Amino acid sequence: MSYFKKSVLHSCFVLFCFSFSHSLFAQSTNFSYGQWEAIISRQVKYPIEALRARKEGIVAVALSTDASGNLQDIKLEGEPLPIFGELVLNAVESSRDLWSAEMLGEREKGNTYFMVFNFMIVMEGNSEETRIKSAINYIQKGKPDKALKIADKLVEENPYSVKRLELRSQIHRQLGNEQEATDDLLAYQKIQKQTLSQIDIKAFRQVSTRPVSGTLLNNP
Repeated sequence: MSYFKKSVLHSCFVLFCFSFSHSLFAQSTNFSYGQWEAIISRQVKYPIEALRARKEGIVAVALSTDASGNLQDIKLEGEPLPIFGELVLNAVESSRDLWSAEMLGEREKGNTYFMVFNFMIVMEGNSEETRIKSAINYIQKGKPDKALKIADKLVEENPYSVKRLELRSQIHRQLGNEQEATDDLLAYQKIQKQTLSQIDIKAFRQVSTRPVSGTLLNNP
């Protein structure tokens, strides 16, 4: 037998073994949801192009399950920016074979659940924690209107955040906006029930300061 034929046969054999072992691995390994999530998260990095353009965004992936808890369908919810949406969808799709019904735990089978990816650029002074703290400070100072403006912006950026919706619900309650407070309360309870995980994909930017050069003119 020629060297070329031996090489081709060897390559085919290796490919067959790899495919078989991968399939066997996927079927025999019982992953927890946390492990499955970690595998997906490692594949999702902040796109350089988005970082350069200072783009942020939310991607919600809808996972439909059948009556047995098996993964039936994977699709994007809404219309996220393609640069983020395609990246996340590919990562989840590539791990489809590793899903098992046991990952749902006590959750009801046959429902649709969500994985939410939050692509955010973190700069000094604009972190979620800092902004929430600022809103709380306004509440304590008796300025709930200013707190509401911060909360509105936070929810606009990430409408899937339980923490942000809960904060805004409390602010509306203080302002006497009972209907709005109830709407936010119901929204975060629904999200809490349907969301499997919220994953922050953070990119950190340092605020740079440049010395001012030139002539300063004093107005008379």
